[in-house]
Amino acid sequence: AVAYGNGIWAMTGGWKNQLNTSYVFTSADGTTWTQRTLPSVNTYLYDIAHQGGSSSNWVTVGVSGHLFTSTDNAASWTLRTTGTTARLWSAAYGGGTWVVVGESASEAAGSAVILTSTNLTTWTARASGTGCSLRKVVHDGANFIALGDRGVRLHSTDGITWTAQPDLGTR
Repeated sequence: AVAYGNGIWAMTGGWKNQLNTSYVFTSADGTTWTQRTLPSVNTYLYDIAHQGGSSSNWVTVGVSGHLFTSTDNAASWTLRTTGTTARLWSAAYGGGTWVVVGESASEAAGSAVILTSTNLTTWTARASGTGCSLRKVVHDGANFIALGDRGVRLHSTDGITWTAQPDLGTR
């Protein structure tokens, strides 16, 4: 995954053939990249997101509930406790709230996971109202939309309360 914010490109991912060694690289010009050090955790990262504007805050998420935050423009990273072992697929920021979505690893297969934070430190689980895995979350300046398996779409104005949207007929 790749994202841009506050004058920095950041990309994240991992090498499955090397014990799920994850990485974050940053670049000011998109050409020259610097690898950043993550806390030593056996994980694979799927998404990275910037808070927006001139903020220096970033979040990257991955397997086993692993969530890392940076408050220095992606230069250094801190592993945060999420209270879940879920596969976290996506992160977005809007309206003063970070939202992370994924799929539960400890409950019935396909259970949605939504986590929120206003301070990058404390992460709170939120009810999704769906049993489908959530794969992506975005914010448009006023609304969060989360997309999941089987055409599931959820809407929220605050990241805390979510409402299922009508089925689009996709499967």
